[in-house]
Amino acid sequence: MAKTVISVIYRHPAPQYDFFTKELENILHNLNDNKVTYYICGHFNINLLQHESSQQVKNYTNLILAYNCTQLITRPTTITDHSATLLDHIYTNNIKMPVQPGIILSDLSDHLLTFVMIKSTCLKQKYSSISLRHNYKYLDRSTFLQEIKDALDMLPVNNGNLCQVVDNIHSIFNDTMQKHTPLQPLSRNRRKLLNKPWITQTLYKSIKEKNKIYRSLVKNGFENKVKFALYKRYRNQTHLLVL
Repeated sequence: MAKTVISVIYRHPAPQYDFFTKELENILHNLNDNKVTYYICGHFNINLLQHESSQQVKNYTNLILAYNCTQLITRPTTITDHSATLLDHIYTNNIKMPVQPGIILSDLSDHLLTFVMIKSTCLKQKYSSISLRHNYKYLDRSTFLQEIKDALDMLPVNNGNLCQVVDNIHSIFNDTMQKHTPLQPLSRNRRKLLNKPWITQTLYKSIKEKNKIYRSLVKNGFENKVKFALYKRYRNQTHLLVL
């Protein structure tokens, strides 16, 4: 199996531009010499949207292209009410395997989240997930308990065979449970919640509404002061619920 290197880089915004590009060039040179596929991602503090207006950015882009690198993120990753910049990059020399890069609209930080999905030949690990749950909506508690009692009264005496007695009780309970509270498939959102029990319904609703308003602000601009104030209110409420 071919080697793949995945690395993360953070470049401090301090003006040591030439030093950084020289170190990055050494890294790219070593990776190419070792003939490995690589993905280099991170916060580079270089606004690629200034390619036409900044000679430094143009030189940097030419350096990347000289090593047959492709920059996968092409849209702004930091958006405010007065600017839009592309500071978060993902580079790769992979031109054969299909990849799917993207940006996630999230307010976890002042930068939007970037990602790249890579097609892999590795075996996928199976994760357990809750997909079915009993429906208690129409449960009549008294009827349920009475049916269990009647079934237990009809159990034969098993001459001290404790294992058989336990199996019989278990079967009665399961059969009655399935009759009164049948298992039903869960929605995708509900499965996510059950696999993250620390997220309460109140917190989930607050996060959902906050993210909805944030996506609207990113797409349409931050000029709407009423909507921006509403977003900050939900953000603060979410922080309080988490803490």
